[in-house]
Formats: sequence, structure tokens, C-alpha cells
Amino acid sequence: MTSGLAPPGAGEGQLCRRCAPLGGSGPAEGRASLNSKDRGTVEGEVAVDEESAAVVASRMSRQRRRDTEPEMLVRRELHRRGYRFRVDHPLPGMVRRRGDIVFTRAHLVVMIDGCFWHACPLHGTLPATRREWWEAKLAKNTERDRDTDARLTETGWDVLRFWEHEPFKDVADDIEAKYAEILG
Repeated sequence: MTSGLAPPGAGEGQLCRRCAPLGGSGPAEGRASLNSKDRGTVEGEVAVDEESAAVVASRMSRQRRRDTEPEMLVRRELHRRGYRFRVDHPLPGMVRRRGDIVFTRAHLVVMIDGCFWHACPLHGTLPATRREWWEAKLAKNTERDRDTDARLTETGWDVLRFWEHEPFKDVADDIEAKYAEILG
């Protein structure tokens, strides 16, 4: 079962104050383009050299893969309620894929998806530079999510997915209900 893919009542064009809609116009004024075709200076754009690309690559490599704030809030709430689980646990039969919260006895996997990396329909944004590359990257992430869900379901596991912006107590309630349903 997949849950939490889009919050209830979510419609097109509903965004929080800090997030911009998918789409938008080209590069923001004064922002660098990392696209190799755009290495020259264009009006309002800064030329990018290899050093700048290395700085961006370094920053991206430091992005948290686990223990994000939304994940920690959900884990703390579940732990407070008496649940014990595995964290960042390898998924059965899938190399390089891991569950954020895994209840091995119940065969329940919980994923807390980030709005940017998993293309949230409400808060997902695209960088202004290298737009085509990012569209393909985020589409591949979403495709991998669906593949993971399907493969786990085929092997008898239940999957719950939630967006990072969902209230952590609501997420914990949904997880608790599913756990009770499975183990009764």
C-alpha cells in the first residue's frame, strides 16, 4: 500500500510561501549556469568555470541522506509511542536502496520523501540552471520510487510514503494504524 503521495485537498497551484511552482522562467538574474552549452556570459548570467562546478558538486555531496529533520521528528514520535524499528535499513533484494524506517517483523517500510528530491506536486521546484538535466534526474528519482514500491509489494512488504511537509504526528498516526492492521 502506498500512502501520503499527495496531501489531502492538494490541488494545482497550492504552494507554501517559501516554494516556487515547477516551471518558472529561466535562470535568475546573476545566477551561474552549469550547462556546458551556456558557458559564455548571457545577459544577467555569470560565466561558470570548472572551479564553480566543483564547488556545487561538493555542496550537493554533503546533502543529508538520512537523519533529516522530518525523519527525526517521525522517529522520535514513534519511539515515544513505544515502537522499535530499523533506521536506514537495506531493502530486501534491492542493492543500494534503503528504507528510512523499517519494521522488519511487520514487513512495513516507511519512506519520508523530500519535496525537492522526489518532485512533490505542492512544493517541488526545479533549479533555474541545467533545467533539462534536473527534470530528467527528478523524473528518474520518482520512477525509482515507484519501482521500489512495486518490488516490495510483490515480495509481501507494505510501503508507506509521506512527504517531508506532512505533520509528523499525522504521519506517526498513519504508521501506527498500518502496523496495528498488519500485526493486529
